[in-house]
Amino acid sequence: MIEKLFELCRENNIPLYDIYEYDNGAILHKTVNRSHRVNNLYSVSKTFTSVAVGMLCDKGLLSMDDNVHDLLGRDDCPEIWKKVTLDLLLSQRSGVGQMFLDIDTDDIENYKTDDFLGLVLNRPMDYEPGKYFGYSDSNFYLASRIVAKVSGVYMQEFLREELFAPMKFQAWSWAVCPYGHAAGGTGLYLSCKDMLKFGIMMLNGGVYEHRGYISEKWLNQAKKCHSYVDSSNSYGWGMWRRYDSDVCVFSGAFGQVIFLDPENNRVYAWQAYDPKNKAAILLDTFYSVSYAKPD
Repeated sequence: MIEKLFELCRENNIPLYDIYEYDNGAILHKTVNRSHRVNNLYSVSKTFTSVAVGMLCDKGLLSMDDNVHDLLGRDDCPEIWKKVTLDLLLSQRSGVGQMFLDIDTDDIENYKTDDFLGLVLNRPMDYEPGKYFGYSDSNFYLASRIVAKVSGVYMQEFLREELFAPMKFQAWSWAVCPYGHAAGGTGLYLSCKDMLKFGIMMLNGGVYEHRGYISEKWLNQAKKCHSYVDSSNSYGWGMWRRYDSDVCVFSGAFGQVIFLDPENNRVYAWQAYDPKNKAAILLDTFYSVSYAKPD
């Protein structure tokens, strides 16, 4: 498949950097255009934040039924956050109805405060929690703060110890707020090869090279449909699902993708700067465009 993807990039002038394929144990690689070794994953970052939450659930330190208000223990946190569980937060059903706290596009001088946590918590809700899917980076910034509060270290440090270093990632960095907390919903910088390694771990039930990082039980829940998005797509805990298959996609702005294909025991990863979304044709090679809405 990697050869077909490579040719599609060449034929359609798709601005991908690297493509990696894991095919039943074999790892294949193609470079389409040269780039930096490490690049911004944008919203693929959300899946890593979700996994950090899952690791703490495995340790018995968190439950997906825990609510934001009690977890953060902040005096100025409005009562409505008692209705927002980790399940709702990671499935983008917190009640925030629009993109907010997107450090990739926002001018943070407009925030008028360094306290991003207070900014999110005291912003009026758009909807009753749990009622609607509202895609927002702010949900995953809250998750980052919760991981830090429960683990006792910044989330990026927690993942360094629990995931990045033991999996021998090439290099990593995470954009942080003025108080040093990982953005959560975006801003994680990794190599494309390390994206693939993360995907292999996720495909193999939380195991990479004979070491378990997160439980298969938690991952199976994370990959389920928790939010109905449209006739084709659903959203789990920080990841996308198609309704008629077991395929999971972790995707970010400008063409960052990790694609899990459990049926064929394959993982694909690519990085790009693709503002016109030309790479959509690559995903179309994997599945049809017609899907059934869930019951």
